[in-house]
Amino acid sequence: MTRDIVHVAIQKAPSYDTGLCEQLKTALTDSGFMDLLRASPSRVLVKPNLIHAALPDMARTTHPAVVESVVNVLQEEGHEVILADSYSGARLWNESGLRSVYRKTGMDAVAERTGCRLNWDTRWSIREIPSGSVIKRVEMMNVVDEVDWIVNIPKLKTHVYTGFTAAVKNMFGLVPGHFKVSYHARFADAQTFACALSDIALSFPVRLTVVDAIMAMEGNGPTGGTPRHVGAVFMGDDMLAVDTVAARICGYDPGVFHWLPSRSIEINGLKPESLLPGALRRPDSHKQGMGVFSNSFIRSLGQRILRDVFAPVPTADITQCVQCGDCVNACPTSAMIQYDKHAAPKVLKDRCIRCYCCHEACQHTALIIDPPRFARWFA
Repeated sequence: MTRDIVHVAIQKAPSYDTGLCEQLKTALTDSGFMDLLRASPSRVLVKPNLIHAALPDMARTTHPAVVESVVNVLQEEGHEVILADSYSGARLWNESGLRSVYRKTGMDAVAERTGCRLNWDTRWSIREIPSGSVIKRVEMMNVVDEVDWIVNIPKLKTHVYTGFTAAVKNMFGLVPGHFKVSYHARFADAQTFACALSDIALSFPVRLTVVDAIMAMEGNGPTGGTPRHVGAVFMGDDMLAVDTVAARICGYDPGVFHWLPSRSIEINGLKPESLLPGALRRPDSHKQGMGVFSNSFIRSLGQRILRDVFAPVPTADITQCVQCGDCVNACPTSAMIQYDKHAAPKVLKDRCIRCYCCHEACQHTALIIDPPRFARWFA
């Protein structure tokens, strides 16, 4: 049952240094969300954003200091904590890949300091979603069945495909890496894809979401953008409300995302408008061409016909490309082709569905999302 008023708490957190755990506790207590964590001792899954093996200061992944603070709070309440995520679908999801991601993102150090458990189980099963609006079943990591509930800890980032990423999109990480690619092929329209992500996220027992917005990412996220200091964490027990606030911080009118319901949201603590002198810089794909498709009339004419004119096709920057092949592996429609292992890949425009999985998978910022000339003129 939908509540008439939902709450989101925003707490100032200038840095990842000492004091973050106390700032988090203050926000949880003042907002009343601490009561959600004071259940009988449970097994809790902590779900950060670990998109790939990136250092914390790159702002591509949830910072280990935020994860450690949440883990400490949960352990103080007597809960057993399991830390889990699956990385980008560009690479095989296995123990070796997990080891690399945990090490580089700092999660192995969090586990060592706190005693929480890292997930190594790469098995999966099918989860039914009877209430889903566009999707009725999803592949999920088996570790979900081991826990009583979940604390979601996304990183606030703008996103070249969905506009921004926070609470809902972070839960897509519980879909095993190699399966993620198929969802982009099935739901080629960005708004429909976001609705599918919402169906998936809301099927999980998420009790609380805590967003790492101390250092966010702006521009061509989720991996090719620029870190920007926001200096806050924000939280809520309703992922759609949390994402509504995230959209505002990223400079969007939440109404353009039809998967975000119109809600009455009460903000505890700071106001979103007070966090930045200006909103986060939008992705290049949303500054101009992609924004056209937020208009329902334009969409009704046929996005697939118009996208060649308006939606940018990724291109490889040969000065940055290391020919690793991750973008080729991530493409759900085989539109990214590497004809020579020593050459940068090429995009077959007629196959490209503009999901930007390739851009997300690239660890070397080698893929450019540049709106076509006509789209720039039209905008």
